Amino acid sequence: MLLRDAQVRARYLPDALACFRDPDRGSRLPASALVAALPVLPDPDAVFAALRARADGEVVRALAALTTPGLARRAGDLVREHLARSPQDAPHAAAFVDRRLEQGLAAAPVLRPLVLDLLRCGPVAVRAERAEVLAAPGGEPSCTLRGELADVLLREETDPAVLDAFLGGVAAGAAGRAEARTRELLRRTGRQLLRVPGGPAVFERRTVELARARPAFGVLVAQWLAEAAAEAAALPGPGARRTVETLGRGGPGRGAVRTRDKSRPDADDGHRPPAWQS
Repeated sequence: MLLRDAQVRARYLPDALACFRDPDRGSRLPASALVAALPVLPDPDAVFAALRARADGEVVRALAALTTPGLARRAGDLVREHLARSPQDAPHAAAFVDRRLEQGLAAAPVLRPLVLDLLRCGPVAVRAERAEVLAAPGGEPSCTLRGELADVLLREETDPAVLDAFLGGVAAGAAGRAEARTRELLRRTGRQLLRVPGGPAVFERRTVELARARPAFGVLVAQWLAEAAAEAAALPGPGARRTVETLGRGGPGRGAVRTRDKSRPDADDGHRPPAWQS
């Protein structure tokens, strides 16, 4: 409150920064309090210096509240610098990106270059966290920018671990996203995984795992396999397709039991599914 008061903030800002830098002086001032004061401070340099010096997950999340272009750009730079030093804080940076995405296209001029830089130059763990955020359905304000950045990832990403994380986000959001969009993201993720070493096995295994864990996703995948057999034939292998079809027949909320269909020519007594399908 004091930092927002134009009459007294100059008097209290040095003490607030000292408290933030040195928690031993008392309870640490929340990062959100400093961030909230930034838009009304004539000179934000001292506050950004303090935030940078004590940057952690709390600071990264708090910075997402900055929406004015100049401050938001400096916040993005701080997040990028912090991730370069502390990639273990990637989940906090993912929360930062998710919140900024929900601020709509107004965030695009600052957020787009930050996310593209992280997708193209960040370590795998950072890219994987970003992939889950971009795969999420999100709210209406974020749809356009989230979709644009997801398209870049699906064109350029070549690490199976990152594409695996994206597929997990697609499955997790299946119940809150239009079926056509989920099917499109599933198909494009599969095609991208087919192009990278080890990718086909990842797509087949994870599609089955996620279909089991996420009933809405399992039903959608089964429908896709039934309705677009030619398109889907090159993606999950025959064993995975049979397993997903079984899950789809079970429907949401029912246990997945893999049954043998004696009418199928490949379902003879000598057939044994891989262990991950059991």
